[in-house]
Amino acid sequence: MEQLTRKERAERVRETWLFRGRLKTGVLLIAALLVVLFMMWIVFIYTKSRADQRVFEAIGPHITPIRTRIMRTITYLGNPEFLVPFNLALLVLFAILKKKWMVIRIAVVALGGLGIKLLMKHLFQRLRPLDPVIEGGVAGYSFPSGHALMAVVVYGFLVWWAAISIHNKWKQGIAIALLILLIIGVSFSRIYLRVHYTTDILAGICIGFCWLMFSLWIVDKFEVRSLHEGAHMPHR
Repeated sequence: MEQLTRKERAERVRETWLFRGRLKTGVLLIAALLVVLFMMWIVFIYTKSRADQRVFEAIGPHITPIRTRIMRTITYLGNPEFLVPFNLALLVLFAILKKKWMVIRIAVVALGGLGIKLLMKHLFQRLRPLDPVIEGGVAGYSFPSGHALMAVVVYGFLVWWAAISIHNKWKQGIAIALLILLIIGVSFSRIYLRVHYTTDILAGICIGFCWLMFSLWIVDKFEVRSLHEGAHMPHR
């Protein structure tokens, strides 16, 4: 098994795509923030856009009982009832593997994402669509979509993990593609089921992406600092 010094491990962390692609990551973060601001302007200031309704009208003719069952199954993968145990399982897994910084990453990413979701829903208090496909509808506010936000946070974290831990390019590409499709599927299912507007989904995706990138960057910084400090501590 490969043994690395603290200094070498710190350099490995610095070599992740998050550090290498600072310019690309920065551009994507700015673009995501601009999308969020634009969605907020459309929903809460302009208010005359019919884009959300047009999307519902385009999807309407394609709604069938079979597709609805499929979408309900997909949307469950973004439900708190699924994501909470899933995150706990990841925490236990990395704790068993003695991956302290992975445990910290999961906790920061997931708990921070949940806090941002609850804060923004309470802040904006947008009502959900009036004609949901799900019988009885869904409780809570609509903007931003919590399912989209948390799907990006949780499954996006796995995209990051796959990018740095799977060295076979084919396997890495397949894993990342499947996870991205899962994020898209969960997000689209909320529009199909008419429990969220498209603007809710786009805002949720972009907010989730911003938080994921920011939290991973912050934890990476702390890990590198910790490893460097450990490398310079005198051995007894």
